[in-house]
Amino acid sequence: MNSPDRAKKKSPAPAIAVAASSNLWKKALLHFSLCFATGFFSGLAPFSSSSSSQSLLRYLAHNSTHNSPQFPQSPIQTPKFPQHDRTLTEEANAYVDADPPKPLSPPTPPRPLLIIVTAASASASAVRSAAALTRLGHTLRLVPPPLLWIVAGPRDGAAAAAAAVRRMGVMQRHVAVEAGEGGKGSAAERERAAAVAHVGRHRLDGVVHFADPANVYDLRFFDELRRIQVFGTWPAAMVAGSRRRVVVEGPICRSSEVVGWFSKDVSSGMTNITKGSKPLKINISDFAFNSSILWDQERWGRPNSQPDVLQDSIMSVQKMITEDDVKLKGIPLGCSQIMLWNLNIPRTQIRNRSKG
Repeated sequence: MNSPDRAKKKSPAPAIAVAASSNLWKKALLHFSLCFATGFFSGLAPFSSSSSSQSLLRYLAHNSTHNSPQFPQSPIQTPKFPQHDRTLTEEANAYVDADPPKPLSPPTPPRPLLIIVTAASASASAVRSAAALTRLGHTLRLVPPPLLWIVAGPRDGAAAAAAAVRRMGVMQRHVAVEAGEGGKGSAAERERAAAVAHVGRHRLDGVVHFADPANVYDLRFFDELRRIQVFGTWPAAMVAGSRRRVVVEGPICRSSEVVGWFSKDVSSGMTNITKGSKPLKINISDFAFNSSILWDQERWGRPNSQPDVLQDSIMSVQKMITEDDVKLKGIPLGCSQIMLWNLNIPRTQIRNRSKG
């Protein structure tokens, strides 16, 4: 009964939907046609003026600036060379000409080598010898280098003497002398001769001084030794403890030239003066000489004076000192200061003191 009515009521709906969809397609096709025609004809038409092209360029530039990615600039830049400034060059040249650099001072010449020769037998006993060597070694260690200490002694006491010398920290050599070696004379004289022969055999170049173990030195004395060119001498004081005497003897000098000799007993006030440049007696500790005269006498203009000097070196040196053509140099300047003392204390006095 109700079915025909319901069919009539439902039938208009599909027709309305078909009509609506057809209208949408028509509108879309029309819109597409209009857009196509507008774009087609606008592409065929040229730009009317330069202002429109400039506007387009500004628009593209604006969009490219804001929309394009930003890349960092390269750190490599073209170097800029400064232009030559004549004013600065002229000022620099004027400054160099006005204040030239100071010349370099010549280098300081090296100090001559000091060769200190000590005879260990000069002391009365082995105990005194070790004590005297220790005292002398402590003095020599205060002397600026270069310094070579040659200690000559008997072979039977070589170990003790070498040990005493080695502890001082001074550059040293020890010469062991056999009994009876070195010819005539006392044991100390033979030891000095062996040490001088060692210097000549090895051609040690320096200033030789015979340092007695009982000597006491002013350190300035060693600076004066280095001023000696060939032969040198100086005033010295000898202290004789047994007699309580002090004797000063040595050269009389005019500047560094030796013009005479004197000997003065300080205790009694007696003075003996001898004129002349040659000494009446030679105390080996009061002289020094250049070691090259032992093997290179032509260097000093004496090629024929001592042809075999190393055979008896001590005697040869003493003979050279007394020759007329040898000029002794007195130290210090004017020979006015005593820088060496010899403490000549006999062994008998030491025994008497130990008993008292």
